[in-house]
Amino acid sequence: MNGNKRLVSILAILMLFLALFYTTSAFDLPTLPAEFCGFVRLNGKPAPAGTEIVAKINGEVRGKITIEEGGRYGSLGKFDEKLVVRGDDKDIDGNISFWVNGLKAEQTSKYEPGAFNFLNLTLSAVESFDTGKSEGPYPSISGTHYGTIIPNQNITVNRIYTYPCAGTAGHSEFVMIWNETTNESAVAVWNGSYDGDYHNLSFSPELTLREGVIYSYIIETGSYPQIIHAPYREVIGGNITCSRFVDVNGKVYHDWIPAIMLWKQE
Repeated sequence: MNGNKRLVSILAILMLFLALFYTTSAFDLPTLPAEFCGFVRLNGKPAPAGTEIVAKINGEVRGKITIEEGGRYGSLGKFDEKLVVRGDDKDIDGNISFWVNGLKAEQTSKYEPGAFNFLNLTLSAVESFDTGKSEGPYPSISGTHYGTIIPNQNITVNRIYTYPCAGTAGHSEFVMIWNETTNESAVAVWNGSYDGDYHNLSFSPELTLREGVIYSYIIETGSYPQIIHAPYREVIGGNITCSRFVDVNGKVYHDWIPAIMLWKQE
């Protein structure tokens, strides 16, 4: 009798084990992450600090890192920060794509759980002037920004995107970019509607920003746009300065750069 009870107990345990095995197999199991670090160059020039690098597998974001030192993401040190890419068993040997401030890098890699990879990233054709997102967008308030832009390459633009603070309607309402020497200028005006893609405004006429030429800008903003709290910043496509910012209450600052992207829509 005791033998039968023991057999029944063993069979019950075995069935439970099998049930757990098949249940677990029905789901994708997590794996050890892969880690990356290396250098980043845009049109042959180091990517500036503040540039965000995102890793994707099958179009899904699996890791991200922000460059702290121009031209390099992560570091070789054992305890240094790296780009950590997380996947599961179905992702093994899948392609990882890398995106630099929303632009796809030329390099890819295979997802190998637990692997460390030193991978340099390059983009040979950067067709935007992009400050990227602010690492610390607050404090933020609407107002009027004045400053300069100096491209490090020729960039033709017909749109401006304003990065909003999360959960807000941060946007630009009036933008003017010009060069007094060449007498070139472009203006973008908000139509007053929050319908559609109001974070993007269209320039008229289209403007080609020339490498090394100093352009002045006026940007009037609404709601809570992202702010880069610095008087000068190296960005993708060149550099940008703040000569002054006057908020809606009349207070003046000299280190409030608007987080924007100038680009061309075909």
